[in-house]
Amino acid sequence: DAPLSGMARYYLEELASLLVAGGGVQIAEVTARAAISSAARTLQDSGQIGTTPDPGAVLTALCSHHVLERTTYPDVTYTFFHQQFQELFAALRLRQELIKIAATDVGRTDFIAKYVNEPAWSQPLEMLAEFIGRHTGNEPLANAVAMGQTLVEMALPLDAVFASKLARLCGAE
Repeated sequence: DAPLSGMARYYLEELASLLVAGGGVQIAEVTARAAISSAARTLQDSGQIGTTPDPGAVLTALCSHHVLERTTYPDVTYTFFHQQFQELFAALRLRQELIKIAATDVGRTDFIAKYVNEPAWSQPLEMLAEFIGRHTGNEPLANAVAMGQTLVEMALPLDAVFASKLARLCGAE
């Protein structure tokens, strides 16, 4: 239903990515509203939603679903109920980017610079590797092995220990 129209995950991925990139856990209301507006325009341009919702209504809906928490003192800010929710939604955003890189090899350098070489992204990257590992065994994702291989290859020149941890989490395949 409006205002989320089934796109809550997309909005949460946007907010989580901003928070992880900034190294924080709180996002100011003005920044959150801008991020929601940007995400809504992207969804509208891709034909996923008809009209862009009010960003305040989207934030209220996300809070009512107990994923975000609104704080009003001293300023209005939003946080995820738990930091692992934030990292999970950031990992889901990374998954979408890694799927494209594994299939086309386009964007690899940007991915390395923005995520793999930034310590703030280590937990979301580990969550992504665990997701890949779960999908290389019993319920294979079409390109899970390629995704895992790409992720490890990107990390290896930067930090062999981190790359080996990602490799273990990605699974034996």
